[in-house]
Amino acid sequence: MTDHQNTGEETERSYSRMALLSALVAGLVAMVVILAGPAHGFGLVDHRVAINALIFGAFASLAAAVLAAFGLYFARPARGKKGMLVAGGALGVSLTITITLFTMGSNASRVPAIHDITTDIVDPPAFEAVIELRAPGDNDPAYAGIDAVGRYQVDAYPDLQTLYLMEPLAAVFDRAERAARAMGWKIVAVDRERGRIEAVATTFWFGFKDDVVIRVEPAEGGATALDVRSASRVGVSDLGTNAARIRAFLEKMTDRV
Repeated sequence: MTDHQNTGEETERSYSRMALLSALVAGLVAMVVILAGPAHGFGLVDHRVAINALIFGAFASLAAAVLAAFGLYFARPARGKKGMLVAGGALGVSLTITITLFTMGSNASRVPAIHDITTDIVDPPAFEAVIELRAPGDNDPAYAGIDAVGRYQVDAYPDLQTLYLMEPLAAVFDRAERAARAMGWKIVAVDRERGRIEAVATTFWFGFKDDVVIRVEPAEGGATALDVRSASRVGVSDLGTNAARIRAFLEKMTDRV
């Protein structure tokens, strides 16, 4: 057989339809999952649509992985077809999405289905200025209470408690405002006389708006008490986001470096 004949046979090999189909499906699933966040962030879709897109993506990516595995089988050289790299790429993309989304779901199951976290579950700081920024249908800004929320928070995040600092109230308030700005929150209201700061935190990918209120007040023994509350405007579970936000803020307040 001549080199010319070999080249002719090679050009006659066509791509496996299964390999191409798996690549198409994997690409579409990846597009849905990746664009769900920005679409919500820009106000193009409701938060329920964005969340459902991820749920769909988790199972669709699993199906795409199975399809890609078949694509690898049908694209192998022994069948006279091309497309193993295409199907392999589709399998890699599909498995990455599947593992990522199911890991997120697993992590979500480990935290309580609550979205309002505070360092003071008995007398939590109340939202005021940020209430007018909420849309109809958003979560109730009023604290649901210890039985509905607080007891679950204590079990899941026992470290989140009132921070007592042996510093003048004015100094703590100034540091709290600087820390809030350093966290990248949008400051909505600063009431120095009442020791209150209200802000809005926006999540990175989905652009979810979470409201934050900081309260600074005098405590016994010359100390200053600082409490923080962070609550999601939409959704039932925050996947631990509000607790992580408060924890990061408190760390900034105790960081002397």
